[in-house]
Amino acid sequence: MLVRALARQPLRERGAVGLIAGEAWPGADQRAARVLELARELGVGDRLRLLGFREDVETVFGAADVVAVPSTAPDPLPGSAVEAAAAGCAVVASAHGGLPEIIRDGETGRLVPPGDPAALAQAAAELLDDPGQRDRLGARAREEVRRRFAAGRLLDEIQALYDSVTA
Repeated sequence: MLVRALARQPLRERGAVGLIAGEAWPGADQRAARVLELARELGVGDRLRLLGFREDVETVFGAADVVAVPSTAPDPLPGSAVEAAAAGCAVVASAHGGLPEIIRDGETGRLVPPGDPAALAQAAAELLDDPGQRDRLGARAREEVRRRFAAGRLLDEIQALYDSVTA
């Protein structure tokens, strides 16, 4: 989805560069080759970087103006969205699975229809053009994720659950 979005006019005309961090899970090693081939076919190979596994994810988030989480299959708790929001990044994500529970459209990020590279490109371009909005969304996302996903809150809720079961 990211490669297809990079090929769309809003991101093409801005010269946006896509960074993909992480490794394919075992048995899916051919995905990287297919992504690179698609990028070449769509004419965006020079604007795509596969970074592989990174221990310094904060560096990747720091380099990003916008973080895309364009999941094509629903994921109940996409860790990359939680991590990006906690880092204060503006996130554009697919509106399915657990993503709408992490990102609220127009409040803590942007949601787009799943499988729609044109919508992904448009939302990302709008954020690229509006640093103030990007900063506001990222700051709100950071506050909300840190509040909702804080370790202390999680432990308190688990303890309350145990207390209710044993009472």
